[in-house]
Amino acid sequence: MGHVDWSYKWANQIYMNESKSSCTSHLAAQPQPQSKTLAAWLHYLSSLHHADIDLGLERIGIVAKALNLGDFSSLGSKVVLIAGTNGKGTTSRFIESYLCDQGATVGVFNSPHLIHYNECVRVNGQLLPDQVHIQAFDYIETHRPDISLTAFEYQTLAAFYILAQAKLDYVLIEVGMGGRLDSTNVVNPDISVITTVAIDHQAFLGGDRQSIGFEKAGIFRANKPAIVGEYDIPATVFEQAQNIGCRLLCAGADFSIELTDKTWCWQSKSQRLSASRLQHAAIPWQNLSTALAVLEQLEVTLDSAQVNQVLATIKVEGRMHRLTVDACHQPLLLDVAHNVQAAQYLAEHLAEHLAEHLVEQSQPIIAVVGMLKDKDMAGVMAHLAPYIDQWHLCQLDTPRTASLEQLVTAVEIHSERPHSCYQQVADGLTQAIVHANQVNGMVVVFGSFFTVADAIKQYQ
Repeated sequence: MGHVDWSYKWANQIYMNESKSSCTSHLAAQPQPQSKTLAAWLHYLSSLHHADIDLGLERIGIVAKALNLGDFSSLGSKVVLIAGTNGKGTTSRFIESYLCDQGATVGVFNSPHLIHYNECVRVNGQLLPDQVHIQAFDYIETHRPDISLTAFEYQTLAAFYILAQAKLDYVLIEVGMGGRLDSTNVVNPDISVITTVAIDHQAFLGGDRQSIGFEKAGIFRANKPAIVGEYDIPATVFEQAQNIGCRLLCAGADFSIELTDKTWCWQSKSQRLSASRLQHAAIPWQNLSTALAVLEQLEVTLDSAQVNQVLATIKVEGRMHRLTVDACHQPLLLDVAHNVQAAQYLAEHLAEHLAEHLVEQSQPIIAVVGMLKDKDMAGVMAHLAPYIDQWHLCQLDTPRTASLEQLVTAVEIHSERPHSCYQQVADGLTQAIVHANQVNGMVVVFGSFFTVADAIKQYQ
């Protein structure tokens, strides 16, 4: 992308400049990390607030205003705020890669991370050194009013600080949860995006798509474009758009993508792109369509060949992520699919994979699964069970993990295929690979960010 050296030079320079400055703490009574490591800061942040998830804009709004953070328009940056049950990461990754490929400077804030916290902020496609995050946390801590913040609110402010220092052409911000009351919604976006609306996080967003759609549409802004990549749009999204007077652009009506076995074709009301279809693209086609609609509204030149060039090289960790275990050449497919909509997409991908291999012989699929207890486990298994020949069910290293008994129950509702249980993902994955080698099968790992992260740690 041509910006690697610049990113690191910039990151180290702002760290050195801020380290030389002296700041008077407004929170002398609060114990700061004894060690200035990034891990120590993250541990400290997790202890600052009474609840891990506490939606609302009042706390972060006061601090953002006091520290003058989040007003990227005053810095000349165009801001895209991206919400959605699924597809935020792949949509923002394509937009980022395409803009960088054209020579623009781009920053991204996304969550959650898979392996390292540094994944949450990128500048021109690059992760930043620990020192940059440490310095940002230190700045927030020594300048913020004495207001309790959740860890995510704190991390959002720190990310805004880092991205503001970079003075970027574009800032892409992924919503953490919902939209209306999410910390990221303190910014004033030039374009708002909803990728998909599906059932997830019901305890916070509501138990139906109408309620969830209302929460996600809370990121819309009056007289600004709002792009929705979901075909089946809840009525509440339309109502919110009409109530505030934004310019709503919807998949199917204002832009669309059509696929054949050999080509893709995207069109809006003003232009049309088409090119050969790449096999196993890392970006779901509907998310690509949404990303192109965003780029069009940013008035970026769109070129079919450049789109394919970016598609051919882009990788999104944990989303249709392909790995090969070198020792045995065993292929792994990793996807964080943790709700019904994501499971449906993964099932479609597995169906295509099996269709390719049926020409010569059937290829068994061995699943390694770990999920959180607040997810719709039975709903996820319902979509994937027809394609799984053997299940390796695993507990996750988090208090939120689903028990092995819960996973077994969810599987047995929809599948009579054999299953084994493991206390750790690493053990389940090891045995799955052994079995896959014996039957010339493929291993698919899914169910949670935690599940995929444990698999990547084992073989990266």
